[in-house]
Amino acid sequence: MGETKTISTLFYIGATGYIGGAVLADLVKVHPDLKITALVRNPSHFQAIRDLGVEIVRGSFGDVEIISSHARSADVTLNFGDSDDVTLNEAILAGQKARVEEDGKPRAILLHTSGVAELSDGGKEGKHDANGKLWNDGVEADIRSITPQMLHGQVDVPIFHASDQGYTESYTVCPAAVVGPSTGPIPASSAFFKYLTQFVLASKKPLYVGEGANLFHAVHLEDLVDLYRLVFARILSRTDAKASPYAR
Repeated sequence: MGETKTISTLFYIGATGYIGGAVLADLVKVHPDLKITALVRNPSHFQAIRDLGVEIVRGSFGDVEIISSHARSADVTLNFGDSDDVTLNEAILAGQKARVEEDGKPRAILLHTSGVAELSDGGKEGKHDANGKLWNDGVEADIRSITPQMLHGQVDVPIFHASDQGYTESYTVCPAAVVGPSTGPIPASSAFFKYLTQFVLASKKPLYVGEGANLFHAVHLEDLVDLYRLVFARILSRTDAKASPYAR
């Protein structure tokens, strides 16, 4: 068994978002001794983040040098930003790779938030296929079958490969549609809720596709925050950085 990891510094991306803000508010309560630095673009949001005891680095998802530098120095990078931003993801992984290959430090951890509907049958007829594929995150072969062509796969697959290559230890959370009131430092709305309601507002009536028998899943924001709390507890308790990115 390897030595227990010492984790003290976190680099946080997405602190002002709907999910990221809620998780950050919970994280600082549960782990007040951690040093957290957050990437924040809008100066009007600085004080609300600082009030949580979090340091600020000003920047956007496109500031690859800033992102790489902080991902390189932090023990853990938490990404709640755009789940489809390839450039953002490449900057994080580049920093974590340099940490190992150039600095000679133990590999860092990446807690990544993917997007909804990555594991979808792509049906557009509003039907339920009782014989359709049932995906299981406890089955390694299911996660290994994710490809870059799937929704969000262009970001998730390189993260898996980075773990395989040994320069990051990754944990990926792929939530369902998230609902519930905002609990982060900056009021925000569920992206799924905004996407869904735009069609209702445009047509001024409820909509359903075909038979309306298709299945889609949702999770309450508070329950999702509880999941992230469990994942982070697992990160802190790991004794050896040999966790598979494909298994729970």
